[in-house]
Amino acid sequence: MQLDYKNIIIKHYALSMSGSEIARQTGFSKPSVNDFLRAFKKCEDLNYPLPAGITNYGNALKVYALLYPNKLEVVNPRK
Repeated sequence: MQLDYKNIIIKHYALSMSGSEIARQTGFSKPSVNDFLRAFKKCEDLNYPLPAGITNYGNALKVYALLYPNKLEVVNPRK
């Protein structure tokens, strides 16, 4: 199951939910949620509220590309 990045960001920033609460509610692992939130906070290209029209794929590219430029595997989710 792939993380729903937009949902995690909204729950954390708009609803003030912790990573643990988000993990319990969504079924994602706590380390995955917290790792993404830490990476999102370090990303200078994105902040909350998110820009209009950004997708989960766009979130992942912006957040993880800056932190892990050599490890990011680009996968087309439509294939």
